[in-house]
Amino acid sequence: MLFNIDEMHVNDQAHYSQACFINNYIKVSSLFMRVNSSATECSNSELNHIRKSLSIMSQKHAILLTYMYLCMSEIERKSVYLKQKQKSV
Repeated sequence: MLFNIDEMHVNDQAHYSQACFINNYIKVSSLFMRVNSSATECSNSELNHIRKSLSIMSQKHAILLTYMYLCMSEIERKSVYLKQKQKSV
């Protein structure tokens, strides 16, 4: 699983390998400049809830569970946002 860490958090993440840092990918391909590393880090923190389950799965199943979990988390966030928006109207 790829963890993208931005410059702002480099000092806090000394125990990660260089493969985790978004800046190393940007050096190779400018396409990674479009990645919102803060959003990526938020998703990574969400994955702490399923990390243990992911560690015992095959790669295929781990990818599917991660995708479904992040989709459902996004649906839940949107639902909460819309409910708050309706209350304020």
